[in-house]
Amino acid sequence: MWVEDSRIEKLPEYECAAFGQDNYRTFDGKWIAFRGSVSCQYELMFIKNTRNKVTVSNELCKDSFELLMCKKVVIETDEGKVELSQKDIKVIVNDVSRDYFPGDYPEPCGYSTLKNVEIFSKGLFVVVRVFNPYNPFQPLYEVSQLVMV
Repeated sequence: MWVEDSRIEKLPEYECAAFGQDNYRTFDGKWIAFRGSVSCQYELMFIKNTRNKVTVSNELCKDSFELLMCKKVVIETDEGKVELSQKDIKVIVNDVSRDYFPGDYPEPCGYSTLKNVEIFSKGLFVVVRVFNPYNPFQPLYEVSQLVMV
């Protein structure tokens, strides 16, 4: 949990990250390893008094002959959620799921089926940007996931 201290800059110094099979970096720069955790889900970030949160879990990689673990990232907002898992992208609103496929994302600066969410690709990454509902020009946070080919 990010705790504010008047003596410290309010913004986190680092980006939080989840990568590899069990490696996580927190906003305060600490490295954490969760060994042997196949079915666990970890909360990377949440915004107090909202439904905005980002969770990550390990999953077996699809379409791979190697015994690798991939990350499933779930981005929850006040209106719905986005699930990222390898090349699979789902937007869920009111328990109705819509799949996005590479090349089928909304136009840049255009919204997905979630009002304050933008989904686009940038190089090898899929980027989900969540905006402040009261100021559509101010991003609250951004999640990037490497798309495994």
